[in-house]
Amino acid sequence: MDSLSFTRKGGILTHSSGMYRLRERKGRCLEAEFSSRPGLWISTGTRDVEEASRFAEKKLTEGGILVKSEHARLSDYGDPFFGDGIDCMLREKDKRFNKIYQDDHYKSMESNYRNYIRPKFGNMNPAAITDVMIEDWYTTLVSVRDKTPLASASKCAIYETMKHLMKELKRQKVITANPCDTVETLVSRTENPRKPYTLDEVRRLFPADIDEAIYIWSGLGWALYFSIMADTGWRPAEVMGVRRDGICDAGIYQTHSVDHRTRKVKETIKTTMSGQPYKVGILSDYTRELLDRYLKEIPDTQEYLFSMDDGIFPVSVPNKILRKAANRAGVPYNERTQYSLRHFFATYIRTRKDGEGLSEVDVEELLAHTSYRPEYDHRTGEMMVFRLSNKARDAINDIRIKEAE
Repeated sequence: MDSLSFTRKGGILTHSSGMYRLRERKGRCLEAEFSSRPGLWISTGTRDVEEASRFAEKKLTEGGILVKSEHARLSDYGDPFFGDGIDCMLREKDKRFNKIYQDDHYKSMESNYRNYIRPKFGNMNPAAITDVMIEDWYTTLVSVRDKTPLASASKCAIYETMKHLMKELKRQKVITANPCDTVETLVSRTENPRKPYTLDEVRRLFPADIDEAIYIWSGLGWALYFSIMADTGWRPAEVMGVRRDGICDAGIYQTHSVDHRTRKVKETIKTTMSGQPYKVGILSDYTRELLDRYLKEIPDTQEYLFSMDDGIFPVSVPNKILRKAANRAGVPYNERTQYSLRHFFATYIRTRKDGEGLSEVDVEELLAHTSYRPEYDHRTGEMMVFRLSNKARDAINDIRIKEAE
């Protein structure tokens, strides 16, 4: 450790590791407080910061929290477990359990580990890491780039990475208990939630007159592309990769997606932690008509519905098309993206699910989620009243009227 790496606030000097603090009090020796024992201040026997720092680090080592280089540290397990995102133990472990994720999943976890977990806990004895340490650390994380507080969703993602590692250490019997099991979970709130299109706006973007829709979307192909998104809630990378062999009478089926950086098709979809390998979509009669027209226009040999001469188009292209279409349809753009159509689908399918015989499980299956995701639900109070009135009105009348008879 760098014994002089402190930040000062008043008379408190906090070490960059976050594992201890020093307190200055007039006429007294410096006192040390350790993150594992908050509130307990111990005299260091010196007024010199460097000497006090050595005292604190000696206490940490003697207590089994810090370890010498010849002993096992968290980084000894974490470095190979997360690897470089491509060659890592976690990926091999997932394969054994038939869990399929995109490369971005592993790269993201490796980045969380390198930027946030390793600097904080890498030199520590895994058995000395407590739930209090983890909780106090991840709920107060700041960006490594600009030192601003991280969004709650980012904090939760970093914590989940830590949880993965500690679970593996328990499996290997490096630790007897996973401290993450008793960590209070931060509620993930979206600080800048995506804004969905409203039902009225979508109907203006896709007017009943198909030829008018083709004009709004600058062509039949783009009208179909975005109409599929509105019908299915699929992500852009999944709609981009729609193939002929994924079309059936009932709808469309997808087992792959497009990497927007490389424009290459990958044999996986973006999934939740379950590693769901497929995505299904049911098409409206409106979209089906667009599809039938489009299939007559493109060559029978064209495998991917939406492609350019040099392959799958860049993700920036449909964003430009969307902005132009919104302007032509008289719909406020408001910095909304293709994902806003996914949020539209997730929101409005829930307003109709009970009347259409759809369960909550059906809705999550359509979204390829394994559980309810509140960030995709933008229903207003009025929409909820309308939905619940269809289910509850008779019951309430029974209580108020029939019970009184």
